[in-house]
Amino acid sequence: MSVRGVSDLEIVALWQRRWVPEVGHLHGPTLWAIWDGRGARYGLQPGCHEPATEVLAADAEFGAFLMGLSLPSPAQLLAHGMAAFGRWLAAGLPVVSETERQARGAECVGCDLWDGAARAGLGMCRHRSCGCTSLKWWLKTERCPAGRWPA
Repeated sequence: MSVRGVSDLEIVALWQRRWVPEVGHLHGPTLWAIWDGRGARYGLQPGCHEPATEVLAADAEFGAFLMGLSLPSPAQLLAHGMAAFGRWLAAGLPVVSETERQARGAECVGCDLWDGAARAGLGMCRHRSCGCTSLKWWLKTERCPAGRWPA
């Protein structure tokens, strides 16, 4: 896949289906998109907590979608991870079956908030209350904060 620098407004045009780029990773000043020729995944660039003002002005719906993607801070990620580990440890380290892990994984992979390429291939949930990797799929004590799978 190619990696290409574009403007944030070009990524807005992709969202609006007014522009069809070559397949690849598209990086704007505050936004990124991964276009596979049929659909795209979108996100805020690392360190950006909101899209540029021009993006919000160009498409309020897209802006609202992007604002919902703000990632937990490193401190919040650490707190989430430690809390999950504590729940798992307190419950006796239970894991789900392989079938259940695969079902959880399928739900995450099908979600717009999942970035499968993040964290060295472990993936990452971009839900503001999560930030987990595919390792969470094994933990019987954990649930999806978006409600896609229960504990």
